[in-house]
Amino acid sequence: LRAKFYEEKGILKKSFCSIDELEYFIYDEEIVYSDKEIELKIKEFENTPFYLENGGLFKVYLLRKRKGYVMTACAHHAVIDLESMNVLLSQLAENYQRLYNGLELESFTESKYEKFINDYTKYLDSENGTKDRDFWNEKLMGALPIVDLSVKKRPEKVTYNGDVFRSCISGNANWEINELAKKLNVTPFNILITAYYILMYKYTSENDIIIGMSATLRNDFGCENTVGDFINLLPIRTKVRSDMTFAEFSIVVKREILSALEHQKFSFKKILENINTAGTQGFSPVVQVAFSQENLNVEDNKNLSGFVTGHHANFSFSEISLSARGSEILYTPYDLLLMADTSGQNVNLAWQYNTDILNKEFIENMTLHYENILKAVLDNSDVKIKHIKMLTQVEYNKLFHEFNEVHGDEYDNRMFIDAFEEIVDKFGHHIAVSMNNERETYGSFNEKANQIGRYLQSMGAKKGDCVALCLNKSIKTMEVLIAILKIGCVYVPMDPEYPMNRINYILTETKANIVFAEDNWKQKGVGCPDCKIVTIKNLEENMNRFSHENIHIKIFPNDLAYIIFTSGTTGKPKGVMIEHIGICNMVKGLNEGWGVRKDS
Repeated sequence: LRAKFYEEKGILKKSFCSIDELEYFIYDEEIVYSDKEIELKIKEFENTPFYLENGGLFKVYLLRKRKGYVMTACAHHAVIDLESMNVLLSQLAENYQRLYNGLELESFTESKYEKFINDYTKYLDSENGTKDRDFWNEKLMGALPIVDLSVKKRPEKVTYNGDVFRSCISGNANWEINELAKKLNVTPFNILITAYYILMYKYTSENDIIIGMSATLRNDFGCENTVGDFINLLPIRTKVRSDMTFAEFSIVVKREILSALEHQKFSFKKILENINTAGTQGFSPVVQVAFSQENLNVEDNKNLSGFVTGHHANFSFSEISLSARGSEILYTPYDLLLMADTSGQNVNLAWQYNTDILNKEFIENMTLHYENILKAVLDNSDVKIKHIKMLTQVEYNKLFHEFNEVHGDEYDNRMFIDAFEEIVDKFGHHIAVSMNNERETYGSFNEKANQIGRYLQSMGAKKGDCVALCLNKSIKTMEVLIAILKIGCVYVPMDPEYPMNRINYILTETKANIVFAEDNWKQKGVGCPDCKIVTIKNLEENMNRFSHENIHIKIFPNDLAYIIFTSGTTGKPKGVMIEHIGICNMVKGLNEGWGVRKDS
């Protein structure tokens, strides 16, 4: 708590203030505050910045009321973690009891935190440190998955503006979770985080998912009763398979967590130094979503978990009653952090989210979906993941009744990709496209388009971005085209025989930063230094790493589908923008005009 941090020649260093240097305890007995004034003062304390170079990263404020007192503590996370609250409050209770009973306080003991720093430095240079580093390098090798939940336009740089939404799963939820955990031979934490993985899978359709979980280094270094920050973030990477049951998947998650815990000493900061995080602009590196289960107990099982999630936590010792309250969340290191308090009969949840990316309505719906997933697996742990229904009854009625009401032609209310995927479901084994001696079924074609779409997303392609196609006619070209539409991007066709100045003009006008091209195209020399060029060879080498399941991006009728440029014979080429509704109208016209049937 006496630490201060400073920079020396570009290196962050730590030193310690003497006790006399710091003002830990702030109290003015002359001022009496009303309840409203106390709330305002607490907010003022919460929003007072810390200056790392000056120290004073832990302060206690005592506010006098007309009857009684309110004590509030503010600390920087660099010097304290949640378990430290255990230590501090237990010591507070013990010291109060001694003073109350007329006993002297025990002598001050030196902190072990400095020893922890020295021991940790030695560990990093040890054989065990090298083994742990190699484990994480292998686990996070290659292109890393991204959990993109954003409902707002994502800022180019990572922001940390946060808010929190609190919910509660009532009834006997906690008891049921514990019973299921016993049945599956896993922990209650495992049940909750497995349901969270399924939630992320259903929201993103990504089967390769990383969720961050915290682990403490206290026990590893003999610091159980030491105040300080001993928390390490572990990126738990897990593959979801929709045909697995919840019970089967919970064992997969358990295995991944246990494997990570065996190597938990290696700090997340050091992990980042050793892996490639390129292509994640605007995203927190490696971990975008995290999960934690809070179980914070003071002596005699006085539980403080509610303090963490912002729900009520009350306890007392001697004649003093304490009520712990969580502060307003104005900062968050992730897109989304779910904190679960399972200390009582109910399961209290705190959804801490980035307000620049997500909104309250989205989070409110997500809480209901998470609760529905939990209810489904508590009822039947052998249910397959693909059969777990997370929608509420209201959402189900809207989606499958109101939104699907057909007026006139059956394709009037659906976008092209929706209709295409329905055809895949019905006639997956039928031939979708043929050229020369090549033929491909709807099922195979659709799976490859999904893989290409996810490959595009891994390169940073987002809904509304333009992606250029400078390819000859082929089945692969069609797969790329459909992939672009599936992820909500806009395809821009260009003939490979176009002169380079025309190609460069189109790329500049559309701001396309990804170009699909033939293998020999790089030799031409494109005048777009920021463009990522994907050759057919690159594509075939990389696409198979990605899931072939359908991509769920909401497409609206007026979203752009493609931009086609005129010849430019009377001046510069002009781009004609075609919306998705235009594709639907064209398909409808072709079907009606040419009498297209399923066996045509």
